[in-house]
Amino acid sequence: SCYKWQEPFVPPLTPSSFRTLPSIDVAITIADRKEIALGNVVHHELRLLGALGHATHVNLDLWHERLTHQGLDDREVVWVIEHARDQINSILTDDTGLWILNSDHTESHTEWMLTTYQDSQFADIAIDRSFIDSSGDRWLIDYKTAVPNEPVGVFIENQIARYSNQLQRYARVIAPLQQRNIRKALYLTALPRLVEISDDND
Repeated sequence: SCYKWQEPFVPPLTPSSFRTLPSIDVAITIADRKEIALGNVVHHELRLLGALGHATHVNLDLWHERLTHQGLDDREVVWVIEHARDQINSILTDDTGLWILNSDHTESHTEWMLTTYQDSQFADIAIDRSFIDSSGDRWLIDYKTAVPNEPVGVFIENQIARYSNQLQRYARVIAPLQQRNIRKALYLTALPRLVEISDDND
């Protein structure tokens, strides 16, 4: 018989329909529980703002009931809502924040859900914000909502150390599909500040 070589199957990178908020485990510490809830609220609202493409007033009143239903007590709910409101209001008055949310960018994605095939298994990734800027660079931006309890410089260094590998992984997934420069950054919503991640941080 004649053997005909065939190129191995490599599953393509495809949009994923998976879109859920992380659950809040009431068994974890109060501080961690509040931080998770804050991240859920801010990420959700920024996704909506990114879809709208322009600054608008954000009403967080509906989150009171939702957060209570998720197991937070009244004081925790107040803390989350106050910090979420402060962060979102700061973003909406930050030129960089408005630039990130602008939907007029080329190939703009908000909460870009992708499924890729790595290490012999499928993996889902979620990129909070991505677009091609006027210079032709592809941006991969991850929102981080942590509230600093240390000097700002130390806080930024710790966030870079904690999350740079995650952004590098996103870049490795996207790079084969993009014949262009890829720029990676954290947007620290509590400051707010865009912190670019270089390959040296890998």
